[in-house]
Amino acid sequence: MKNPLAGCMAYQALKEYSKNGDNYCKQLLSILQQRTSLEITYGKGLEKLANKLAKMLTKIKVSYIHRTSLCVSEELKSESDLHRKLGKAIQTEAINPMNRILQDHEKKKKTVDNTVEKAAEAVTSNWRQQLKAKKKLKELTKDHEALFRDTESSHPLASPKSKKKFLRNLEKSAIKLAKEDEDYYKKNLTACETRVKWEQTLENGHQSILDLEKDRLLLLCNTLHRYSQLLSHFGQSLIACHEKVHSVVAEAEADKDVQMLVNEMSVTAAETKLELLLTDYYEEDMMSLIEKERRQTAIKAKITRVQTDLEKALQDKTGLERMLQAYKETPQFSDAKNINDTIAQLNEATLKAALLQANHFKLGSALAEIEKKPKPTHFCNDCISKWKEKDCLHSSVTIICPITMKSVKQNLKMKNTGESGISSNCLPETGSSTNSTTSLQPENSESRTCRAVYDYHAEREDELCLSKGDVIVIHHKDKSGWWYGSRKGKQGNFPATYVEEVTLATDRSNDEPSL
Repeated sequence: MKNPLAGCMAYQALKEYSKNGDNYCKQLLSILQQRTSLEITYGKGLEKLANKLAKMLTKIKVSYIHRTSLCVSEELKSESDLHRKLGKAIQTEAINPMNRILQDHEKKKKTVDNTVEKAAEAVTSNWRQQLKAKKKLKELTKDHEALFRDTESSHPLASPKSKKKFLRNLEKSAIKLAKEDEDYYKKNLTACETRVKWEQTLENGHQSILDLEKDRLLLLCNTLHRYSQLLSHFGQSLIACHEKVHSVVAEAEADKDVQMLVNEMSVTAAETKLELLLTDYYEEDMMSLIEKERRQTAIKAKITRVQTDLEKALQDKTGLERMLQAYKETPQFSDAKNINDTIAQLNEATLKAALLQANHFKLGSALAEIEKKPKPTHFCNDCISKWKEKDCLHSSVTIICPITMKSVKQNLKMKNTGESGISSNCLPETGSSTNSTTSLQPENSESRTCRAVYDYHAEREDELCLSKGDVIVIHHKDKSGWWYGSRKGKQGNFPATYVEEVTLATDRSNDEPSL
């Protein structure tokens, strides 16, 4: 059957356009809803970071950088609130109104579609009824004409009774035919009414949907306009937060924090104590079952080995000090890396010399006990401690590493400037290089005299030249490892690692093992 509604495509085209518009609005709502969720989630994440930073800052001492970081934490909290407010505003002022209006439009469109479908169904039904009535009328007309021909042909020969019967049948057929014809005619006329009604309904529906589409477009425009306003307000608030952070950061002065750090280092980090294990041998245990001669020979061999390594360590230390002096005198041939490496090597050499010196003293004391001689005296005696652990005796030495403010300032300066050239002020004084390296320091010492165990050549005017065996009167002991004293009427500084403290009796004894 031919479609009676095939020619009316305007409404269907508008309906398809409206359907696409609805899909677009639904997708837009979905995107805005996702944006809302992301903003709220991001705001919660920023709040966690802000709380984490604030908690971390409670463990840090107040400083300029601390105050700046605290401002950053507050900015994170403010930005977190802005993001969550933006998400809620989009939900309240854009998504919810648009969703309500679209739901109302959907109800109205459904009502219009139902009305148009009913009118279209009426037109289609009338079309089918006309075709059915036409077919029936055609069959009745065909039968009536056949009956009429039969009546005419049999009329001359038929009896009056038969004629009467034929005429009665013909009359009934004519009445039925007239009735069907009238019904078919009325259906045909009704088609005009249903068609016009459908056209009117279609026109009204078209106009209704067109009005709804206009409202939808205005709604989209207003929603996007409101979304733009929210973003603009959010951006302004965010810029205000950033400007606040920028102003606080601009006022931060790293130099003051560096100075504060230097001041704290000079007070709280004046020195660092290191504890190193000393070598403990079975031969040193006087309770062990070893013959006296074998014990004495073994300990002397170990003393000789330590003495050799100690002399080499002191030579290495002297060479490194001279290298630093060369860097100071010729800064154009040095850089920060070479200086730092040399200082690290000097620290290691001095630490090694101090450890070997303590081991030498401990072995010398054991040998003196075996030989029934007075034990040697040395300032490292007060730095050595012994303890027993699991039926085993352990020995350790406490070494003090002074950190002078001069070296701290120099290191900070070298890190901050980043210059390739090295000035002489950035180099430590080689004559007092042990100020930044390692030394042994007794806690209490009553001796005021010491004896040189190694030769030392002074490199500065305020230093003493030492020869092995020289006796020096101690005037002052410094924790840096440099002592002040007098020798042969001349006063000056000398390294504590090159001497051993002696009493008058010790100074006169020649049988005592020396370093």
